[in-house]
Amino acid sequence: MPTGTISYSTLASADATDDGKTPQTISLAAGVLVTGTNVIAVEIHQRTRSSFDISFDLATDSCRWRVDLVPPVV
Repeated sequence: MPTGTISYSTLASADATDDGKTPQTISLAAGVLVTGTNVIAVEIHQRTRSSFDISFDLATDSCRWRVDLVPPVV
C-alpha cells in the first residue's frame, strides 16, 4: 500500500506477490484475542480500477482456542 492515509478507495501500489490460489495463513500472538468481544477487520485493495480478479475468504481455526457461542437475545 502507498504511504499516507489509506481509505476504502485507495489503490494498491503494487500487485500481490502470491499466485492468488494458495491460502495465506496468519497466526496471531498469544493475548491478541481477549475475553469478550473481539473484532477482526480486513480490507483488500486492487492495483487498478479495471481489475476484476479479486476474491476474499476468511476462516478462523477455533480448535486452537476456546469459543463460547452465546445465542442472540430476541
